[in-house]
Amino acid sequence: MKSLYIEIDNRASLAELTAQGGVVRHYAFQGVVFTPEDARCSFADCIFMGCILPEAVRRVMAEDCLIFPAIPKTFKVFPSALYSPEQLYEGYRVGDERSFEECYDTRVYRHYMAYGKQAVDISETLARSLHDHAISDALQDMLARYDERRVVAFM
Repeated sequence: MKSLYIEIDNRASLAELTAQGGVVRHYAFQGVVFTPEDARCSFADCIFMGCILPEAVRRVMAEDCLIFPAIPKTFKVFPSALYSPEQLYEGYRVGDERSFEECYDTRVYRHYMAYGKQAVDISETLARSLHDHAISDALQDMLARYDERRVVAFM
């Protein structure tokens, strides 16, 4: 089943959408920085995940809009795409074994272990669930480009 919501995860797509004015309905915005100029539209039945929303934009949102604020964590709570190797190993320098401790993937793993595999902190469990949802969505977007009978995955 196709989603009712059209996803926007970058400033350029948002600017193109809001330049038209009118009512924006059934959109899901992920990690986008809105500006007061985006208030030339009104928003109805939209989802805002980890977005920066100036007061001017908040004033033109209908009550049926959902806002999930950014949750400060070591990991990206609302990633808009699957991680690349470059993103996971950001901070690692070839030939410098100690730099592995500084790379993004290691920092996230340490965070995960510090809170425990079965975290009890509601902020942590909610952030993990939202992150996993975003990754599942990104995975489905990527897999939709291929014949599902010809896909092999491993981890």
